[in-house]
Amino acid sequence: HDVTKGVVALYDRNVEAGAGANGWTADLVAYGEVTQKQINDGIESIAQLADIQNPLNGMRVYVKSYYAGQGKGGGTFVYDSTKASVNDGGIIINGWVRQYFGVIDPYMFGAWGDWDAYNQVGHDDTVAFQKCLDYIANNIQNVRVGGSPSVRLKSGSYRVSSLYVNRGIRGFGFSMFGDGETSQLWF
Repeated sequence: HDVTKGVVALYDRNVEAGAGANGWTADLVAYGEVTQKQINDGIESIAQLADIQNPLNGMRVYVKSYYAGQGKGGGTFVYDSTKASVNDGGIIINGWVRQYFGVIDPYMFGAWGDWDAYNQVGHDDTVAFQKCLDYIANNIQNVRVGGSPSVRLKSGSYRVSSLYVNRGIRGFGFSMFGDGETSQLWF
């Protein structure tokens, strides 16, 4: 009898929230803390992507930005459960595989690009750059066919304290190109 009351109460609460003759609304379907409506509208950050619980194989999610509100480093991701334990910080995030990314850029790996060289303030983007280069070094055949892999420095001012390419690949190299004067790299 208590179970029946609980089911009735749950049903009433769901109908009140919008479920009923029109079916379940996207606000009522959730994957942990993330609702289907948020997924449909695009989620705010990579952190929110990583918080999706029990994703389904082939599930597609648009992420607006690497960090909420930044407007950089987002993209479309598709879940692949065979890669659930892989996290390179940019292209594969716990099974979420970035789609159609073309040329790699540090924003995909969490760069801020907000360094103010005059005042010496902003974020140090060394970790994002290192992850970017590590991805290229470990996936050279997947980056660009017929040439050296490229990193695009989209508009921003990047602070990098050190970089290390740990590769024994003979002839390994990569190129960096930017958006002119709006792309600055500070060591």
